[in-house]
Amino acid sequence: MNKLRFDYITPEMNEALAEVLMNGAEKYAPHDWEVGESAPTIRDHRESLLRHLHDHALGIEKVHESGIHPLKHAFCRLGMMVTLIERNREKPPTRASWEGRSNLWR
Repeated sequence: MNKLRFDYITPEMNEALAEVLMNGAEKYAPHDWEVGESAPTIRDHRESLLRHLHDHALGIEKVHESGIHPLKHAFCRLGMMVTLIERNREKPPTRASWEGRSNLWR
């Protein structure tokens, strides 16, 4: 594998993640989404991600509680989900787990 090119990550991407993570750290606690018994699951993150995408689709420009754009929250939730998957703390749903369900996001 080639060396990763971190210069492809824009400052705006880093700032969006930092803004949402700092807001969460102030509201709850630093790194609370990663550790502890109450840490969110992949499903929790997915539900939040979908809510933020829905808000964006409705034209909402700021999340009521934080004042931050919903796409920034969605971007951060995706990052949290990737982190959990990469750390093998939770596995993403498999194709077999989707069969027979009306909603593929469950």
